[in-house]
Amino acid sequence: MDTEVWNKASDNTNVAEASHANINHEGKALSLENAILKAKYYDKYHFAICNIQDKYRISKSGKNHSILMHEKQAIKRLVHNSQKTKRRINKPTKVSKKVKVDIDSTQDMKSNLEMQEKQLAIKKQKLELEERKVHLEHEKLEIIKLKKELECE
Repeated sequence: MDTEVWNKASDNTNVAEASHANINHEGKALSLENAILKAKYYDKYHFAICNIQDKYRISKSGKNHSILMHEKQAIKRLVHNSQKTKRRINKPTKVSKKVKVDIDSTQDMKSNLEMQEKQLAIKKQKLELEERKVHLEHEKLEIIKLKKELECE
């Protein structure tokens, strides 16, 4: 192998293995024409998937990257690490302040979220009431207008 090609090549085979598995999904031992048609379909299909993921902001990794998921994983790590330290005989176990802060912050986040949802529901109800008032005022004005027209005739 040429040294220039060797130096430019990746140090792992992840891409090659992934593309190999994906292309074999469409079929093996195909004629050239069928292979080209299958590859065209395969590319079109994956292009459509990428467009949908971009349009609806879906993560391409398939993982959940939300704030709550990060907090949940952080708590799991902290619990797991604290259990590891409890198993060690030589070192005393410590509950760090950081653990308490993270747990409290997730509880605060949940309560803040619930509070915001309640406030949003209240604002929505107020807005509906205002819309009803405006609609009633509009109907009153229409009635007054019709009465005046009837009196003029």
